[in-house]
Amino acid sequence: MPLHNHFRHQEYRSERPTAPFHLLQADPPPPRETAGYRQRLQAAGDVFRAANVAAIYLVHGTFVGGDGLGMLRELARVWPAAARLLRDQQKYALDWAVGDGGNYTAEFAGDLEHGLHRDGQPQIPVRVFQWSSENHHVGRADGAVELLAELAKEPPAGRRVLLWGHSHGGNVFALITNLLGADEATR
Repeated sequence: MPLHNHFRHQEYRSERPTAPFHLLQADPPPPRETAGYRQRLQAAGDVFRAANVAAIYLVHGTFVGGDGLGMLRELARVWPAAARLLRDQQKYALDWAVGDGGNYTAEFAGDLEHGLHRDGQPQIPVRVFQWSSENHHVGRADGAVELLAELAKEPPAGRRVLLWGHSHGGNVFALITNLLGADEATR
């Protein structure tokens, strides 16, 4: 990507880091249907509430959205209602087929929201954000702009939003930070 486009760049290398480091190994989580699992999720919810998190947005990776090949984007130019219907049906079929492999389903979001909740404490909504999942810069940039528009609908005044992404969902976030950090002319 050319430097004149004002996006930040990071160089990735295959050499081992020269600064001191050590790897931390996480303990395996307790089995899903146990009290220990529930307690760990509630503890995470406590941390999120202490950090003033108003909502969590889950953003899937590449090829598990409703228009991974970009064909429905073209159809939407001439027949938006049909494109929307086909996109929703394709996403439903993908969710059914791949589950939460590289993906965030509504069921996963509901389980996470329920698990983070502690009686007597405010609920932290967990929302699934859908983007096309096209595997190119324009598709991810479009996802970034759509997510910014979604966040602008209900700005949590003085509160935080946690963005949790998988694979190229992280690139959507990187593009958002470049848009937010850029000057007005660049945006």
